[in-house]
Amino acid sequence: MPSANAAVVLRGVEAWSRGDLDAMLREYDENVEIVDPERVGAGPFRGHEAYKKWFAEWIESWATYDVEIEAVVDVGDRFVLLQHHMGRAKGSGIELDQRGALLVQVRDGKIVLNRPYTHRAEALEGAGLTDGESWRTAIETIIAGYEAWNRQDVESLAQMMEPGAEFVPIEQSIQQSFTGPEGMRNFFDASMEVWEEFLFNPVAFVPVGDAVLVELDVKGTARGSGIVIEEHWAHVYTQRDGRLVRFVAFRSTEEALQALAYPDRP
Repeated sequence: MPSANAAVVLRGVEAWSRGDLDAMLREYDENVEIVDPERVGAGPFRGHEAYKKWFAEWIESWATYDVEIEAVVDVGDRFVLLQHHMGRAKGSGIELDQRGALLVQVRDGKIVLNRPYTHRAEALEGAGLTDGESWRTAIETIIAGYEAWNRQDVESLAQMMEPGAEFVPIEQSIQQSFTGPEGMRNFFDASMEVWEEFLFNPVAFVPVGDAVLVELDVKGTARGSGIVIEEHWAHVYTQRDGRLVRFVAFRSTEEALQALAYPDRP
């Protein structure tokens, strides 16, 4: 399951998604620091009232505005929220369609830092990762892979794999690993014989060494019987220079962390 720090961030994301600013701010420390160097008079600002003022001034210039959270990247006490910004400016009517990021830091169960970035790679480096561009590429590739799987687009999924990439599934009925795009096609065909639909919903991405641990909710509908399962799994991807070279599936986050010899997270 998500770490205690990640749970704080996810509660804030859920509150934001339903438009409940007060509930979101309950996850923020009373002296939270807001840093936004790309704006005039960028601060930093401190506290809940300063956040509300900063937010109101920002949203005032937009006729419409929406932010979709595409992924939460967990780097210990720092988190990068990969965001998709869509809006239309007041007056000029200029349309915005931009993918950026928000860096937040958690301390003692509260968010103490809120810092938006235009460039995702810079936000990932701000969280403490080296070579943010490689991590951005790897994480966005994984997200696109889940989207392709969920819409049963196996060809797009196969094209994302390195020729020699190894894929080790969790399915008990499929006791083997698969290699490369053709292996992915074979695994997909075998899975669809058992499942009418099997959906992956990533919850958090956790960089560990050169690997990315993905915590995700899964929902499967069995072919024929219609039996539905809902579980929380973990996938571990090994990446090299932003490319995915190995994938292993686990039935729990704990199993994945043990396999990575990763200490318990806060």
